[in-house]
Amino acid sequence: MRIIRSRLLPTTMMRSRMAVRSARYGYHQLEEMALRAFELDRLERHIARCLLAGMTYDEAAEAMHLSKSTIKGNARIIFEKTSATDRAQFERRIHHMIERL
Repeated sequence: MRIIRSRLLPTTMMRSRMAVRSARYGYHQLEEMALRAFELDRLERHIARCLLAGMTYDEAAEAMHLSKSTIKGNARIIFEKTSATDRAQFERRIHHMIERL
């Protein structure tokens, strides 16, 4: 029983720390801090927020009044900076960084 508790303790502690941070900063502020931790510039952070919101490249381009190729090119740069190969891995990396903050 002691081994099980030691395995659960870090997860429980992590969740409680995340709850405290979420109450203190708010999820969007934590997301912004995570994006800044990867050293994304202002345009890249804006595009990253669109991708995290589940927008397609076309929807993000329309919302930001940019071309689809500009969004795709910047998304590629975002993936390189976060060492992600696709959108799903990018989202996991951002959420992992939020947990670490």
